[in-house]
Amino acid sequence: MQADMKNTIEHLNAVVYSWDFETDIMQWNGAVSEIFEDGATHINTGHDFTHLLSQESKNLFVELQHNKVNAPLSEHISHRKFTHLYCVYPDMKPNSGRLWVENFGVIVVDAHNTPIKAHGIMRIAYAKQSANMNSALVHTLQDDMNNNLGRRMFRELLADSFEDCKITKKPMAVCVATLNNLNEINENYGFDAADELVDQVIAVLRRYMRKRDFIGRISGGKFAFILHNCTDKAAQIAYARLSKAIASADFENNGHGMKTGIVCGVFIAPNGASNPQDAIHKAKEALLDAKLPIHQGFNCYSASMERNFNAQKLKEASEQILSALNERRIELAYQPVMNAQGEGVWFYEALVRLRMPDGKLLGAGAFVPIAEKLGLMKLIDHRVLELAFQTLEQNPDIMLSINITPETTHSEEWMATLKAAHRINPQFMKQLIVELTESAVVDNLEWCKSFLHEVKGLGCFVAIDDFGAGYTSFRYLRAFNVDIVKIDGGYIMNLANSLDDQTFVKTLLTLSKSLDIKVVAEWVVNEFDATLLRSWGVDGLQGEFVTMPVSNINELRAGNTVQAIFADQSY
Repeated sequence: MQADMKNTIEHLNAVVYSWDFETDIMQWNGAVSEIFEDGATHINTGHDFTHLLSQESKNLFVELQHNKVNAPLSEHISHRKFTHLYCVYPDMKPNSGRLWVENFGVIVVDAHNTPIKAHGIMRIAYAKQSANMNSALVHTLQDDMNNNLGRRMFRELLADSFEDCKITKKPMAVCVATLNNLNEINENYGFDAADELVDQVIAVLRRYMRKRDFIGRISGGKFAFILHNCTDKAAQIAYARLSKAIASADFENNGHGMKTGIVCGVFIAPNGASNPQDAIHKAKEALLDAKLPIHQGFNCYSASMERNFNAQKLKEASEQILSALNERRIELAYQPVMNAQGEGVWFYEALVRLRMPDGKLLGAGAFVPIAEKLGLMKLIDHRVLELAFQTLEQNPDIMLSINITPETTHSEEWMATLKAAHRINPQFMKQLIVELTESAVVDNLEWCKSFLHEVKGLGCFVAIDDFGAGYTSFRYLRAFNVDIVKIDGGYIMNLANSLDDQTFVKTLLTLSKSLDIKVVAEWVVNEFDATLLRSWGVDGLQGEFVTMPVSNINELRAGNTVQAIFADQSY
């Protein structure tokens, strides 16, 4: 019987292994040399095996032995299933041929839910030299992972598909999408409900996609899907089909029926994109335009997108925004960031809002993308700075953070206002945190470095927002001398169930502590995640678990104390 099983495993080009976490010894059985070639003689331990893996696959593999099973001790679980996909270099040379290896099995845990060993099977998913992905594998993996590939797995599959489309000259549609009523769901039901709805939408989309195509979440409420051998016209046809499926589907959260739709930005790769991240970035740009009424939810990137706008619609939007500025209908909402390692509020984030003539209050997502296209964000950011100083004058014992756009880093008027406030009341500077998104920094590295240096020179604190969404190297954190990093909410919303996200957060925390940078976790929606983040050393918590944004800061201040975290933070 054992001989038959061994022959079967070898015929399947698979290996069975057992990995003892305490000794790090790995025992193998099956077609080891057929899969790992020259590397087969060098994989007696888990550490040895990591030398065959790409960096992201290495992180994924190592985390198997470090993460506790998420279950109360009263609900002991003897094992946990896992499914991974690794990028392997059999001869241990990253610039040579590679293959994809599927690893699936179970982690055995002790009485404290701590992993002690892993048993599993590895088999070749497909060899890079064949340029023929096993589409059934991708489909199966997505089924096993609730239709949603982990970020690292999605990025590696995207990188491989991008390389293949350059070699084969066959177009590939890189699609970035979000829900058309995401802001309403967030406001009415909370971030947790919106997060679950996105997962339900992804599950429906997966059923209507071809097996060789794949889908995964990339940041916040955004998700991306890749359509192989797909032109712009074919992508539009696919969007119509997928959009119809979502519009006709019934979704549910805690007994509440929900309806939604999708808006989608598309970039046809390679088409001048320098790398997979560039393709995603261009698709995101197209998504901003897809939200405009003239595009009806779908927009394909082109270098001449600006010329395709409906001038009248943009003129109307411009007049509405300028009117709101002139009539002082740009307002602030406030959301506290709690001190995760103590008590009370660390600081408040000021969020821009636009009050319509009828009294309706619009969130940033409803008007900021259009204002960015119209070049009006400098004016809005300037008004936000004025409102921030009014808030600090009325509340001299708090810290306040404001967000600025890349265009504002070039605004002499904005900087002049900041310097004027410094001359009038230098104390304001110790109370102000200036936030720039990671993507803004990546796109303007040298200029942002100079701008942030000037801001810090006046005494303000500096934060990088949405860190992790733009694939920035950690080394930039030291170069920019930032005070705070705010982890992109996409890494927090599924933290309890994602080894990928846990690895990223813990790696960032380790690095940040070495650089004396404080870390804030955004989109914290439940006590379990808050407790986990506190145990890892996160400095601040922000999200629905703390409270939703409100227009009157006094509502938040009632019953909450202000607690300093920075050594030089004093009022």
